[in-house]
Amino acid sequence: MLQDIHVGNELRRWLRTHNITWEQFAEAMGTYKTKVGRIMNSPTIETEELYKISKTLQFNFFEKFWSDDKIDEFGDTLQDLHIGQEIDNYLKSKDITQAKLAELMGVLPSQVTRIIKKHSIDSGKLTLISNILDHNFFIDFYGNYEETSANLAIQVGLYMGKYNKLLLEYEEVNRQLLDSRVEAEKLKKEITELKIEINDLREENSKLKSGS
Repeated sequence: MLQDIHVGNELRRWLRTHNITWEQFAEAMGTYKTKVGRIMNSPTIETEELYKISKTLQFNFFEKFWSDDKIDEFGDTLQDLHIGQEIDNYLKSKDITQAKLAELMGVLPSQVTRIIKKHSIDSGKLTLISNILDHNFFIDFYGNYEETSANLAIQVGLYMGKYNKLLLEYEEVNRQLLDSRVEAEKLKKEITELKIEINDLREENSKLKSGS
């Protein structure tokens, strides 16, 4: 049976243990102390917000909802799930209809439909769903090795693509800069020649004035 936890208390305890003030936490999150206060006083939290906090503090707070020690450390495999799709995929894999889940939850089918469409969900509600379906969805936020490797390969490909694009842009800018330097030298030469002509004209003008 998955136990619900008071997220605010857990976060408060963690910050105190690591000597991090609310002000420092708020600054790291890019938010206000008043919002941090609301988080600390709330027993539940949206999974999207819990993901951001976990990433910011480099601690996987999802593991607080685990009933066993399946994973020992945070690492870099915490993934930002579309939890609604994750629940929907699980229902389909078990041949459970949304209407049946609604019945088990004691809510209207339309409410389950809304849950399926949402990227984030309240941790208390996810605890309830996890217990009803006998599947800990909090663990799903921690990607397995194969998923992580695949995602990493994709990310490397994307970053290489960005790198190559930036490299081409750099070469183009460098070429333009070189052309600009050539153009600058040309203008500098023309200015020098123009200065010489101006000085010649000034000397000629002075001679004419002296002769008159």
